[in-house]
Amino acid sequence: MGFWNWHTSIGNLLGYLIPGIWAHPDSWGWSFLAAGFIMFSINLAIFLFLPTDPEMLGLPSPQHQERPESTDSKETKAESESDPIEKTSLARKKRKRPAVKFFQALKIPGVIEYSLALFFAKLITYTFLFWLPFYVSNT
Repeated sequence: MGFWNWHTSIGNLLGYLIPGIWAHPDSWGWSFLAAGFIMFSINLAIFLFLPTDPEMLGLPSPQHQERPESTDSKETKAESESDPIEKTSLARKKRKRPAVKFFQALKIPGVIEYSLALFFAKLITYTFLFWLPFYVSNT
């Protein structure tokens, strides 16, 4: 849970520190421009260097996984020639299990514990975010 939610805390801290460097009464606009430039730079780097296919890294492509042989070759041929939307609807029709209901999901081990941990982590984060400046300015 800690590593999964770690990016939110670091992002909040950096979101306050980096623009805070340029947040002076006469040049407060630079705080928005600095944060925007940093976000643009990181997004541009991700866009330019993120591999678009797992095969570029030597990993197997999820689209080329082998299927078990079907007894009816016409059905397999029709499925392979159809577009992705039809494949999705065929997969939904073939699904035998119904969707998990809310109370059934709560019975899965760890769901309640994770939900409570995330709730209290967010509660503390947003309490500091909204109330700490109020208390600091009034003391």
